[in-house]
Amino acid sequence: MQVVGTRLLCMGRTTELLGAEEKGEAERILKLEKSLKERDDVIIDVTIKMKSKEEEVGKLQVQICLLQSQMKESDNDKGRMTSRIHELENEVLEMFSAGFDQAVSQVVTFAPEFYVGNLDVTKIVVNGKLVDDEIGEAEDENMATGEKDN
Repeated sequence: MQVVGTRLLCMGRTTELLGAEEKGEAERILKLEKSLKERDDVIIDVTIKMKSKEEEVGKLQVQICLLQSQMKESDNDKGRMTSRIHELENEVLEMFSAGFDQAVSQVVTFAPEFYVGNLDVTKIVVNGKLVDDEIGEAEDENMATGEKDN
């Protein structure tokens, strides 16, 4: 009987040790499951944020395309306006030249003895002399600033 009692005691101790191991394993399993759940939650959260960012990127790409098309349109408008400015400048120059020619014709008509060969649309009168427009502008600037030519 002693043998049976010892065996029972050994079996009880073995069962106790197995139960302790199972309990430890169960705790580790619970920790691992908790860790996996936390990791899954993080993955779900990151996935949701990523989808949100992808939508934002898509919206920004649409805005970029819209802005690029607006820039192209603005560049085209700028080119058209620049061309129109040059056209208008040429028209003004032609009108100015035609007006000058008309004025010279009137001088010839009213003062036929006056020699109009020295008249030039690009010249101006400074101090009673006919000079190039650029020289006249420089002299006007010098007089405005108080400088005098020696």
